[in-house]
Amino acid sequence: MKHDKIKLTEEQIKQLAEISLHPLFKPLPKSIKCSYKFGWARGLVMYVETILHGNWYKWLKILNKGVWDSNEPYPQIELTPSGSDEVRKMLKKSFEPLQYKGIRSYEFLSWIGYALGISWFEKPNIDDQSWKHLYETFNFDLFLQYPSDYLSLFLAENGSSGHLDYFPTPLHITIAMNVNLIIFLPQWHRYT
Repeated sequence: MKHDKIKLTEEQIKQLAEISLHPLFKPLPKSIKCSYKFGWARGLVMYVETILHGNWYKWLKILNKGVWDSNEPYPQIELTPSGSDEVRKMLKKSFEPLQYKGIRSYEFLSWIGYALGISWFEKPNIDDQSWKHLYETFNFDLFLQYPSDYLSLFLAENGSSGHLDYFPTPLHITIAMNVNLIIFLPQWHRYT
């Protein structure tokens, strides 16, 4: 994301200020040293996503109230089935040097989860040089600019072999399933 070309609205500035006060927010990293802390990239991702789509702000409003009113805006994102070559190239550039060192895809994915502060991820066992490479190369912004299911395809291509192979549901099918849920959900409530 070209940070020098961002023009923020007054509403976005207000939303970013509110987000920075929320307990889930983590301050932006000042150095690579900060990246060794759990959830170090969460604040960055919350800011960028709010600027691009506004969903984090909507989620936090819902969390603060403890309930979602169906008349209020709700977080939503449109995934593209094809994704972006720019994101796939970044993933390859980030992972390939690690792969040559014997670092596996699950450790790479653990690094992403740890950086975002997803609760079940522990600090992955990655050497300092590889950690620095990921910190300098991996671009969370691209995932937010071009939303798609990149990590499922990445895992299918770079995952384990044998009984641990991963075969993701194609995104076209996942999207169709969700569209059907949206269409039929109001009717389903009559039966519950």
